[in-house]
Amino acid sequence: MAEGIFDRYPVAKWEVKGKPALTFPFELLEENGGNRLAPHERLYRDGARVDDTGASATTYTFTISVFNSPNHEEGVDGLAQYPDLAIALIESCLVHETGTLTVPTKGPRRCRAHTWRRMEDATKVDMAGLVITWMEDNEDDAEVAAAQAPSASAVAAKFAQDALDAGQGLGLENDNLSSLTELAADLEHLANAPSQFVADIEAKSGNLVASVDRIGDTMAAQGDLFGEPDSSRTHRQLNRLRDVAARAPAEPHEHLGRIVNRTFTTAMSIFDVATVVGQDVTDLIPLNSQLPDLLRIERDTPVRVFA
Repeated sequence: MAEGIFDRYPVAKWEVKGKPALTFPFELLEENGGNRLAPHERLYRDGARVDDTGASATTYTFTISVFNSPNHEEGVDGLAQYPDLAIALIESCLVHETGTLTVPTKGPRRCRAHTWRRMEDATKVDMAGLVITWMEDNEDDAEVAAAQAPSASAVAAKFAQDALDAGQGLGLENDNLSSLTELAADLEHLANAPSQFVADIEAKSGNLVASVDRIGDTMAAQGDLFGEPDSSRTHRQLNRLRDVAARAPAEPHEHLGRIVNRTFTTAMSIFDVATVVGQDVTDLIPLNSQLPDLLRIERDTPVRVFA
């Protein structure tokens, strides 16, 4: 590597679960990134309106020459490079985990091995060339909560108001659109209530989803609305509201797992069901408020439990 400012940087290193940390010299480092842009073109108008949907994942491509020499930089075992380092690097790339890549000019980055290539030249003995690309992975960052899907308890009313504003801005007027904010406010209130209101949340969620679907049908019937560039914004706001509403029934119990239906070959009470599936009866009772009698559940009756 070139002398000068690079001498003050840490050595390049790759660490991933189940494998020893690997330091390596490199000849070339290339960092690539970009923005995910979505152009929206309109008939008879030059150019496009461009939405920025976020940044693409950053990648780091290292070109590495693996050969034995006592003259490698400090921190690199120069006499154990070929073929040991070449083999170890490729084996570590096969680990399907997020690891830590120390990029000398940026420091530690959370990455996954993306692509790799090994080249051998018969005219160059005891030497290999590697080109390895790592991609930054932000899913296990401390800020991962910010990337989680929003919950109905927090954003339903806001999303409904955004959809209402977008629809009215488009000139769309109907009863379903005007009822969105009221339905969403009711759903948000129930989602923040104790878990015994699961059945009410399901009903309100179904009403809101159906209302959004009917608005979509109205827009499809009025085909000229699709000629307006703002129609895409209206659809995005409606779809965002629909997704939040559809997820709402599962949110009060999402920490317990996915809800599934189970049937049993004999009649039993909800307490018997809790014993059989090994779950807390206080979690199962509000989940099964649709059953007429929790003390006697007839055979082959679907009972909601957690997977």
